[in-house]
Amino acid sequence: MQRFFGALFSQSLVRSSFTKRSAATSLLKSYSDTLMMNEIASNPYVALKQTSSFLNGTLSFGPSIFNQSNIRFRRIVRHNKLVTGVKKLKTKSSAKKRFTITGSGKIKRHQAGKRHHAWAKNRKRINKLGKTVFVTCRGDKKKLRRFLNFKL
Repeated sequence: MQRFFGALFSQSLVRSSFTKRSAATSLLKSYSDTLMMNEIASNPYVALKQTSSFLNGTLSFGPSIFNQSNIRFRRIVRHNKLVTGVKKLKTKSSAKKRFTITGSGKIKRHQAGKRHHAWAKNRKRINKLGKTVFVTCRGDKKKLRRFLNFKL
């Protein structure tokens, strides 16, 4: 870095008829362009904040110019993939009318076959169909738990 500034100051840039301010401005511009090109060549998502101050006609470079904190990393944000939280599912109305979940997590249901044509069925059969039973199929249990928003 000192070699860079020494080379620029030793050139005719400072000795010419330019004022100190214009010389310092062109010096800063050429240095920042060189630095930016080096940063962009290594990483296209990095940019450098340019900070300098002119005090009494002299250019002062603070140590913060060359700090890592002045390098901003830009990231591509895809807004369609951002997830703010877990989406809540509504319970299926049809499932909550037909199924209940016990305290141990089993799913109870009513048996089919009692609603119609009771005249053609035995009294014993109709009584047995009136009792509730548990859902046994694993695939159905998985779907019903999702419909009823139940998690163990």
